[in-house]
Amino acid sequence: MIRPPRADGVYKDRDLDCQEALEALFLDLVREADTAFLDLQPIRARLIEAGLAAGWSPQDLDPAVAELVRCYAMKVPAING
Repeated sequence: MIRPPRADGVYKDRDLDCQEALEALFLDLVREADTAFLDLQPIRARLIEAGLAAGWSPQDLDPAVAELVRCYAMKVPAING
C-alpha cells in the first residue's frame, strides 16, 4: 500500500515524501521483472496507478518515478561487450 501525502497542497519535502512512498513498490516491481532488460513502461504505469489511488497527483508522481528510475539506473552496472 502506498502512503498518501501528509497534507493537501504544497508542503516542504512533498517531492521526497512521494518518492519514498513509491520506493518499496518500485523495488518489488523491479525484482519481479527478473530480466536483464528492464521494461520500465509497465512499472511506471503501476506506480502511477498506485500513486494516484493513494492521493498523489500526476505532478507529484512524474518526477518521483523519474528519480527512482534514475537512481536505479545508477546502481545497475553497464554491460560491457
